[in-house]
Amino acid sequence: MTNAPVAGGYILLARKLFESEMMDKPPLYFKLWGWMIARAMWKDGGRLKRGQFVTSIAEMQQAMSYRIGWRRVVPTKDEIRSAYGTFTQLTMITTRKTTRGMVVTVLNYKLYQNPESYEAHTRTTQLCENSEDAHEALRKPTRKPTRSNAITVCNSDDFNNATRQEAHKETPRKPTATPHDRKEREERRSKFSPPSLEEVRNYCLERGNDVDPEKWMNHYEAKGWLIGKTPMRDWRAAVRTWEKSSSPKGGAAVVDLGYMR
Repeated sequence: MTNAPVAGGYILLARKLFESEMMDKPPLYFKLWGWMIARAMWKDGGRLKRGQFVTSIAEMQQAMSYRIGWRRVVPTKDEIRSAYGTFTQLTMITTRKTTRGMVVTVLNYKLYQNPESYEAHTRTTQLCENSEDAHEALRKPTRKPTRSNAITVCNSDDFNNATRQEAHKETPRKPTATPHDRKEREERRSKFSPPSLEEVRNYCLERGNDVDPEKWMNHYEAKGWLIGKTPMRDWRAAVRTWEKSSSPKGGAAVVDLGYMR
């Protein structure tokens, strides 16, 4: 084996994708989604922005075709439309027709294709950098320490202990609410009014979650905006509750595609 870089680049897939509604869809949906992520521009270029690409239904049909023996199976136009139509409903993409075909924009591309967006990657990177700094300091010639050049070097045991302490660090307590805060919160609750679908959709996009805005709205409208038997007071908090139940935390799975730019 060689340590040569893998040609073609890579894309990132969030692990929570495998726990989303996507896994209940036909295999065509997952294949088409991976293809779209790979086709999207990884940086701005020409008239297209990062996360955008131009395609057509015919091109998607050919890209999604597969072989059974010597026979090639090509998805129908309706199957392709149903797949990317679902992505639109789930606020995963937007589409715009042009003279050259269709411009597809992958929403939240910058968020999900940035390794630093994932908690596990960010924490691991910080620990590795700290470890490398320590080993580098051990290799360098030492000088008599002064207040300006003293270096603290930890061994492997210290590093592992620091890692365990960080993992079990107690969450800081929130400050106790003052009477003014409680009064303000009660006033906000008493003035509750149901949000519009656009407000819910924008809030979900802002948080980058997997909540279906229409499904959320239909659920609480049918219940008369009640949570159990209690009137809803903060619709954003209700969205965050759905977010926790539908999108458990996870890291990112790296998928290598040879034709990725």
